[in-house]
Amino acid sequence: MKQIQGISLAGLAVAVMVFGASTASATTLEVAGVGRSESIAIKSSLKSGTTAHLDDTAGGLVNTCIESTVEGHTESPYTAPGTIPIGGPITTLTFNKCTGEPVVVDLPGRLTVSWINGTTNGTVRSSVAKVTMPSPFGSLTCTTATSPGTDIGTLTGVASGAAAMNINAVLNCGFFLPSARWQATYTVTSPEGLGVTDMAAATTLEVAGVGRSESIAIKSSLKSGTTARLDDTGGAFANTCTESTVEGKTEAPFSGPTVGGKVSSLSFSSCTEEKVVVDESGSLTVERIAGSTNGTVRSIGAKVTTPSPFGSLTCVTAASPGTDIGKLTGVASGTATVDINAVLNCGFFLPSARWEGTYTVTSPEGLGVTS
Repeated sequence: MKQIQGISLAGLAVAVMVFGASTASATTLEVAGVGRSESIAIKSSLKSGTTAHLDDTAGGLVNTCIESTVEGHTESPYTAPGTIPIGGPITTLTFNKCTGEPVVVDLPGRLTVSWINGTTNGTVRSSVAKVTMPSPFGSLTCTTATSPGTDIGTLTGVASGAAAMNINAVLNCGFFLPSARWQATYTVTSPEGLGVTDMAAATTLEVAGVGRSESIAIKSSLKSGTTARLDDTGGAFANTCTESTVEGKTEAPFSGPTVGGKVSSLSFSSCTEEKVVVDESGSLTVERIAGSTNGTVRSIGAKVTTPSPFGSLTCVTAASPGTDIGKLTGVASGTATVDINAVLNCGFFLPSARWEGTYTVTSPEGLGVTS
């Protein structure tokens, strides 16, 4: 049993040391070329000299408005993997000075944006919006779809000045007017320099909020007053250790899709079972959790042999990309922590075992992950 804990702890050590990796890309709004992992208030209005058109797709009626505004703000998560959309509620949606009777906004709905590969632009979608407008058939109610919404156009990002939102959307208007087209070009009046980034920059370890493109020596130990625990997932037995330390350092490259290293020192003591033997300590990687200074910790190629009621057992973590063993919570100051909750492969007699424990990063202080 103790051996099994060793493997997990080994993984932890590396995790603490290796803190920092990221996925290939993630949709994030940027302002003036800087990705913003925070709520952004956005205001837009019709481009000067243009109109918003609300027409039925068969060409039977046309309604144009010379004033229209769209306002809202983004909500967490502010970053999403790949082209998964980010967004938030629309707080203001208006259409004024129209050729027909006033357009009534029943529900402004939500807007989301997903990054368009290789650009600073994004695909804009509207969900659960509802407007009522006049027509030869009487008042018509037109809606956008529920999540993921109706594709309504493109946000054209800029590094400075005003971004543009080009709308060309088909709305569902029910039986008499099955569909209507909304066409307009909006200017983003705030913030200036709005765009969409893939956040593909490499993830790097940071200390006290400063990215470090160099090897970082890391030390960790069990959080005071806690134990490292390893149980078989069937609940037949358990092993606990009240002392454990892990040490190591990051290895080049120090920035990139993944950053990691090997465990240089791993110890377990004061355990309820026999000594835990670490056959191979393996290595650890951490994948940055978008919008945070935290990371998902994975152990690669660790192997331990442990005594159990079934005899000597060997437990392992997977080859690359490894076994997900927990989460590293980064901090700007003080001590980071690694929370382990991992299921290990222990072969035929004990197909799987769960390892749990919380480690404190004693050095360096202020360890975290940055993009």
